[in-house]
Amino acid sequence: MSYVDTLRQWDKAVTCADRQEWSEALSIFLSIQEPNSKIYFDIGCLHLLNQDLDDAEKAFDCSIRKDEHLAVAFFQRGLT
Repeated sequence: MSYVDTLRQWDKAVTCADRQEWSEALSIFLSIQEPNSKIYFDIGCLHLLNQDLDDAEKAFDCSIRKDEHLAVAFFQRGLT
């Protein structure tokens, strides 16, 4: 998946999230082949909204592994 395709998928997912279509947004985020730290963070937040703490924790762990300076991922990981 090219960078442009990733951005398009991200934009579609964020649009769904803005409309509170959580499951559709999550599905789109999960379809991104090489998610970056911020996409993993978004995935974790959507799992939290669905009360799926185990998957949220895994997504935040992936986010932290991709970017150890993303403080908000550490914070959210601590809350789960």
